[in-house]
Amino acid sequence: MRRDWTSALLLTLCALGLRLFVALCVTNDCSGDGPVYQRIGLNVLRHGVYSVESEAPLSPTYIRVPGYPLVLAAVFALFGEGNVNAVHAVQAVLDTGTCWLAATLGLLWAPAGWDASRRRRAALWAFALAAVCPFTIVYSGTLLTETWALFWGTLCITAGVWALKAEGGGLQGWLAAGVAGGVGCMFRPDLGLYLAALGALLLWAWFREARSDWRRAGDWRAALQGTRRTVARGLAFSFAFAAALTPWTIRNAVQFQLFQPLAPATACMPDEFVARGYGTWVKTWITRPRDVEFFIWDVEEKPVEATRLPDEAFDSPEERARVAAFFERYNRGDGTEPPSAREEVDLRITPALDAEFGALATERIQRHPLRYGLLLPARRAWNIWFDTHSVYYPSDGDLLPLSNLETSSGQQILLPSFYILTWLYTVAGLAGAWLLWRSPECRRWVVLVALLFLPRLAFLSSMPNPEPRYMVELFPLVAAMGAAAVAASARTSEGALEQG
Repeated sequence: MRRDWTSALLLTLCALGLRLFVALCVTNDCSGDGPVYQRIGLNVLRHGVYSVESEAPLSPTYIRVPGYPLVLAAVFALFGEGNVNAVHAVQAVLDTGTCWLAATLGLLWAPAGWDASRRRRAALWAFALAAVCPFTIVYSGTLLTETWALFWGTLCITAGVWALKAEGGGLQGWLAAGVAGGVGCMFRPDLGLYLAALGALLLWAWFREARSDWRRAGDWRAALQGTRRTVARGLAFSFAFAAALTPWTIRNAVQFQLFQPLAPATACMPDEFVARGYGTWVKTWITRPRDVEFFIWDVEEKPVEATRLPDEAFDSPEERARVAAFFERYNRGDGTEPPSAREEVDLRITPALDAEFGALATERIQRHPLRYGLLLPARRAWNIWFDTHSVYYPSDGDLLPLSNLETSSGQQILLPSFYILTWLYTVAGLAGAWLLWRSPECRRWVVLVALLFLPRLAFLSSMPNPEPRYMVELFPLVAAMGAAAVAASARTSEGALEQG
């Protein structure tokens, strides 16, 4: 036991040191959302107004949920306005806590037949796998919500798993899971999928329990008692979640006379134009994360080079010329004067141009409905997960073609290594899932991870902006699953040595 505590302390210090080093010395924070969060946080600190504006009048907004901007405001109040390094240090500490949550999951998910030593070993392996995961470490050094989503999402699942294993209903665990999930949604609204997965598992556990009670006792009273227990758990879970969302919902209702418990999907205010036609057109061909930067995030910020479009964006030479004409109009601003004739060009997708993009998107969907509804989402899903996850590292870039990798920045080493590492984590997680599935009492944890992974992947692949960073929240869970496989493998090796 003393050796385990010593190992835990050393692992904690190493994990924290690694995160501080990456956050303060390695990360290349070039995120587009970071300045938005920082601006809101500073407006809250200086003026007490939740606004994204940089100049007066500061109009209130609800396009971002308040968790991260309020964190920035608090850190800036304590350590100085604009002290980004303090934010990074806080996030490094928080992410180290996420590693311990992964360790707790590794302990809770261990098969009942394992002795205490094996269970502790599974926990330490889960911590180690989470601690060295470069895909999550890097976000400690960004002004993005990922580190906070990692923590609150993993805490939500950990509390839910503990509640499912608790005797007597585990109401405290369900309350904690609901609060963690609700607070997490104040950082990233898509964490609502975590609560949906836990709710589905709760219903599945109720169904199995009720069926078992009925078969064993043949008495409807036993099944009714289990139903009451499940209802109490569900109410505690739902109440805690709703309570966490209530302050923000009330603020939006008072400020805007609008029921808006989360951020709008468009990240726009009602009076802002949303280029839905253009978004649908992009969705008819985009599958690679690298195209998202050029044809989604850079739009209305920079001119668009139509020559960057891949062949998948067109079905014919005529369509290619049509799209090139659209972007030429966009690059000219109003479509009448060349950019050189004016000092500044108003780069935006106008309603008229958006309608033409929408008409083209409709044509493409009607020509190839299977491609739009199935093949493209499948490719996006693959690219979202099996990515190098190297964004915000100095050597970030595209893995393929290999001949284009820059040797001066170390891309030829980092990108292939990260891609292989993604596969190693995936294989370890699948091996752990297979091992846990062999233990009947652990199958529900495999179901839980599937409920967390598959709907999230399906949801993100249905969006026109497939970004791998939206999947990093799952790596602590993959680490906890993989730890079971590593611990079991160590046990098998020791057994072979003892027999030898």
